[in-house]
Amino acid sequence: MFFVAGTQVVPIDRLLLSPAAAPQVLAALAEGPPEGDAAAGLRSALPINFESRVTVERGIATVVLPATFITDLPGGEQRLAIAQIVLTLTQQSGVGQVRFTSNNEPQAVPRGRGDLSSPGATVACDDYANLLPSNFSC
Repeated sequence: MFFVAGTQVVPIDRLLLSPAAAPQVLAALAEGPPEGDAAAGLRSALPINFESRVTVERGIATVVLPATFITDLPGGEQRLAIAQIVLTLTQQSGVGQVRFTSNNEPQAVPRGRGDLSSPGATVACDDYANLLPSNFSC
């Protein structure tokens, strides 16, 4: 799982029941970092009470965001929150890309450098590589 440390998104290990499917992984991400990691300064950019649905088909995870997801977050937090979701999901077996929707409409999301994807376009780990620590590669 990936959590925010300053302006970066860093990986941490979190134990989940195996096998953990994408919906369970996203739910655990929404809970925030474990206590010890939170005390070390890690946090989540996801809004409080974040809930979404996720399905995986042919290597693409489709995340259904709440209607207010983007409007509830300031610009920099949007980028970090989307990065957390994408990086966490693409580390799961069978997921290489992520697509976002809301209200049955494809959504554009901020990528790591601040530009927006096209609505409904897939994003992947490489789109957020600039937010990762230098010792981590996609």
